[in-house]
Amino acid sequence: KLPATIGTANQVLMNSSTPGTLQFGTACQVSTTTSGTLDTQAYELTGLNDPEMVIINAIAISGSADWDYQIYLGTASAYKTSGYVSGSSYIRDGGTDFDDSSAGFRPNGAFGTAIQVRYSTDILTKAGSGEYNWLSTGYVNNDGTLYNTFGGGYVSLGGALTRIKGQLVGGVFDGNSKLSFQVYKSLWLLNHLI
Repeated sequence: KLPATIGTANQVLMNSSTPGTLQFGTACQVSTTTSGTLDTQAYELTGLNDPEMVIINAIAISGSADWDYQIYLGTASAYKTSGYVSGSSYIRDGGTDFDDSSAGFRPNGAFGTAIQVRYSTDILTKAGSGEYNWLSTGYVNNDGTLYNTFGGGYVSLGGALTRIKGQLVGGVFDGNSKLSFQVYKSLWLLNHLI
């Protein structure tokens, strides 16, 4: 049965809670106004309200020989700094290596050389509606020495996600660094397309 009213801009036609009845609704709620801070060693994204997915994109990160990048998830009370099952592998000129972490999501491998990250993408996805389990998938590409790293992980957060912190050790977010965040409150369309 079709809805009696006409939808508004950016709405889609979807199933309602009544079988056989359609309604207009928002397919995917995206927030780009969440507050955040950035300094040379870290960024912090706050004001999250239990989202379903967060995508973090970064370009132009300068790294020393032993740089490391960790992503921490937090609830209203604190950041979680243990209990992660996270690892990353890198490929460079025919060589490979693997690094892991239980302190946070680790999208990069231990490069062992000074680098300039061309771009990095990290996708954090809640694993199940009404649950506080999070999955991470990350990719880092560096300029010059042809490193490509792929990381992934899991953590049980124990509460609603309200903040995210990205911490660099041995690297800097400098004047050329750019970060963007996409926060998805609802993944209804993605869940129903599968």
